[in-house]
Amino acid sequence: MSKEQDASEGEEKEYGESYVHINGDWEDRKISLFGVVKGFVGQLKLGQDLTKVSMPVVFCRPYSLLEEVGSRNFVHYDTLFQLHKIKDPSQRLLTVIQWLIASARQEKFHHKPLNPVIGEENKCFYRPKAKRDATYLVAEQVSHHPPCTAVRIDTPKRGISAEGHYTFEIQFNKNSVSVGCKGRMLIKIGDEEYFLQKPMPDLMIRNVIFGSKLVSWEGGMTIECEKTGYSGSFDLFVKGRTNYAKGTVFAKNESEKEPLIFVEGKCGGPATWAYNPKHPRFAKEMEGLDKKAKKEKVKKLELKRVLVEDPEKRKDIIPTYPPSDKQPENSSYNTWSEVRKCIIANDMDNGDLAKQAIEQTQREMLAKIHEKGEEYQPNNFKKDEKKGWVIKNPDWWEELAEM
Repeated sequence: MSKEQDASEGEEKEYGESYVHINGDWEDRKISLFGVVKGFVGQLKLGQDLTKVSMPVVFCRPYSLLEEVGSRNFVHYDTLFQLHKIKDPSQRLLTVIQWLIASARQEKFHHKPLNPVIGEENKCFYRPKAKRDATYLVAEQVSHHPPCTAVRIDTPKRGISAEGHYTFEIQFNKNSVSVGCKGRMLIKIGDEEYFLQKPMPDLMIRNVIFGSKLVSWEGGMTIECEKTGYSGSFDLFVKGRTNYAKGTVFAKNESEKEPLIFVEGKCGGPATWAYNPKHPRFAKEMEGLDKKAKKEKVKKLELKRVLVEDPEKRKDIIPTYPPSDKQPENSSYNTWSEVRKCIIANDMDNGDLAKQAIEQTQREMLAKIHEKGEEYQPNNFKKDEKKGWVIKNPDWWEELAEM
């Protein structure tokens, strides 16, 4: 538990925290091949349905994927707080790209988060001294086949929200594992909407069995603001053992061929941006200038400006949780309580049993619902034909704000 000052009452309140931000020897614990085989074989019976075989906890971190989603979205979310001050629409879109690149931080990935069960939810918040910056997040596992996580973030007093959903496809390729992400994300700032065709980049893990492991963010991402006509795209890739991001910002109303802005740097930062002197906007500005003046103008436009600071110089936002007794039974923290204790204590046998019991309860719940010819209905989200998963109640955060 952590403590936070309640400014209104002058008292300290005790809040919860996630093991996403708590270090322990479980992080670098080596995976025993014998333990893996034992974890799988112990579940097998004659005629066993292999889809019901549980991933041994020896592979897992002591927290759920929903907690990871909360942490990743929050880590540099305060970047978006400055958007209402920025008059240039190209710079507003660039600020959203800044948040995305800063969030693509380096991963260890020695172990994976626990797969959330359907109906599991994770609610957390960020409440700094500046009350207008108070931000709330809810993530819920809304589907089992395919596995899908919906998320909603609100900064009510700034009029900022982000909403989307994630589905993951995992492929094993001999000595590597690729985690492909599908879904969408819609960020709203006032009356402007920024649409992302996927909520996060793909993840590649190389040298899983042999060699020096390398974890990297890869693939392309696009972002578009229909109202302003600005769009951006960037690719994430590996060169050597370094993870890079490189992209562009276009002003659709001015040029379909020449980008307005170039972006380049490392995933997670540092990263820079610069104007493109060949863009029509600047070609007009340079008409009539002599050779020396043009050279100076180009030099100024090509000047690389800081987009994302070095991660060592930045302070991450760490989300806060309600106390465990104020969280519902289906919260990530309470759902995986026994499994978490076993992973931390390195008690993998009992951890596997606890995990299998939770997953079996989920199967039985879904079976009862399907027997009635019905579909599972999430608590916080509803399916929209065009937008995907959207929040049921836009004021969902009020209950969390009162804690």
